[in-house]
Amino acid sequence: MKIFIKTWGCAMNKANSYAIEDYLSKLGHIFVSDPSDADVIILNTCNVKSPTEQKVLYKISELYRKYSSKLIITGCMALTQSDLILNVAPKSMIVSHNFLLREDPLKQVFSLPFLHLEQGSLPPLSSKPRKGLVILPIAEGCLGNCSYCIVRLARGRLRSYPPEYIERKFLDALSRDAFQFWLTAQDTGVYGWDICTNLPQLLKSLLSHQNRIYRIRVGMMNPKATVKILDDLLNVYSSPCIFKFFHIPVQSGDPTVLNLMNRGYSPGTFIKIVDKIRSAFPYASIVTDIIVGFPGEDEEAFNNTVKLLNLTKPHKINISKFTPRPYTPAAKMKQIPSKLKKERSKFLSLLSKKFSEEHNKKLLNKEFQCLITEQVSPGVYKGRAENFAPVYIHSFTPLSIGVIARVKITNYIQARLIAHLN
Repeated sequence: MKIFIKTWGCAMNKANSYAIEDYLSKLGHIFVSDPSDADVIILNTCNVKSPTEQKVLYKISELYRKYSSKLIITGCMALTQSDLILNVAPKSMIVSHNFLLREDPLKQVFSLPFLHLEQGSLPPLSSKPRKGLVILPIAEGCLGNCSYCIVRLARGRLRSYPPEYIERKFLDALSRDAFQFWLTAQDTGVYGWDICTNLPQLLKSLLSHQNRIYRIRVGMMNPKATVKILDDLLNVYSSPCIFKFFHIPVQSGDPTVLNLMNRGYSPGTFIKIVDKIRSAFPYASIVTDIIVGFPGEDEEAFNNTVKLLNLTKPHKINISKFTPRPYTPAAKMKQIPSKLKKERSKFLSLLSKKFSEEHNKKLLNKEFQCLITEQVSPGVYKGRAENFAPVYIHSFTPLSIGVIARVKITNYIQARLIAHLN
């Protein structure tokens, strides 16, 4: 069969789609880039935020009107809001990722409607590089109980992949010329806590293989877990093979709001983490997430968030206006007016741009080792600096993809660094 697949959401969802694509390709199915050419359409959904949910539902409805008999819907929305999907696509096939990774699931595609949402075991991982990049999930689920989160209802409690399995996939990817790895999970910081290991130990095992050029980016880790493994983590991060990149979502700078969110840490925890990171790696990229307009965020609470951000100055702030998600405690709390959320979001966006410019100015005339990831035009290459910052390198000398080049930062345009070979 010819298959079209579309994916929304996080790196984990992308990795799941890659695994589905690899598996179904081995069974002889062919993937196409246009849904009109497909016998089957797979939609891997996300519903972490209300705007995303609406975009996904609109696309499902649009495709259903054209191709009602061949729609397969999977992902987080399929697992938590199948009723919404059935409202707009009543004859679609709604399944878990795992269903698409067993035997030949497409044999049943024409016996629609079909609902199969049992999660079962952890899905297999893909080690096939896409332009040199492999996204490796290291765990699924989390140990948190955040009052606003619907993803935990879809992904469940923490289930870590065995380190030997991850290492095997890592080595297979290296043998297929992968040079960039993104380790991902709902919370990489708690990796292995369910199987008597942890993230620093996993990284050490991957770093024992130094016969090829590669770089590893570790994905989001929550402050509650990060602070417990921080010293060991920073020690492992000293390897040049790991990007000095930390995505640590603080969500709010107010202790009362953090308690309402059920995050399990204080603003001081985030400050401690940032201080230790910057002490070890002055040019490390620190990214955080903020939810504005969470129930209970009064003017004082918002100002506390602003103070925390001014104190820690993250390189980037991912800002989300709070929208209540179904089946979560926060949905039952008293909501804040949308106008106020927009005002606060706009203010933090300007603050984030200011921090980004300040950090980029500090990098001017500095030299870095840069992983070359692609050629974007004649004489211009894109790469990643040691802190994972995107760098556009101007070079009259041809550069090979997947190599390390020493560059000098000469300018910046917004978040992009401009460099020349040194």
